[in-house]
Amino acid sequence: MSINAPALKISLKCNTDSSIEDDSPMLLIAFASTEGQTRKIAERAASLARAKGLEVELYDTSAIEDVPNVDAFDPIIVAASVHEDRHQESASNFVIAHRDQLGRKKTALISVSLSAATADGLREAQQYVDHFSATTGWHPASTLLLAGALQWADCDYFQRQVLEHILAARGLTPKRDDANEFTDWVALEKFIASFLSKG
Repeated sequence: MSINAPALKISLKCNTDSSIEDDSPMLLIAFASTEGQTRKIAERAASLARAKGLEVELYDTSAIEDVPNVDAFDPIIVAASVHEDRHQESASNFVIAHRDQLGRKKTALISVSLSAATADGLREAQQYVDHFSATTGWHPASTLLLAGALQWADCDYFQRQVLEHILAARGLTPKRDDANEFTDWVALEKFIASFLSKG
């Protein structure tokens, strides 16, 4: 089950001339967002990286034009959410198309799913990642299992039961007219700091 919020297609054009010399590291964050929350997570990750002095480009994998030159970036983060037990096809296609290049870079995957919202769901959340790696042939150096957000109106009966269970454990009640956000922003900040500090 996924927990993201409506995606706004964006593709930020990057400099595709890898011959230009620049001492600053260039980070690419390629993301797939069906409902918008993973886009928000990617933007927060970009902000955190920029605060550490990195040049950052964001790329929406559903965009057809302005595909970045992956060779010009290192490190690279892919962020994608789970829908119907699978990450978005656009994220899978991006990774498969650039698998060899990704294999030569420092890379990370941020996997967003409802399962990641609870401790007892982390095993299932990891299974989504394992399937993604098996399908794409890509094995990132670092992975973060992260929860996103869920709109009450978009939930079926089962999802509403799960949502109520998660919120009840936190002493909360569902928001019926707004997104119920579960993203652990502190965990994201720690993950980005740790990932960027690795050699």
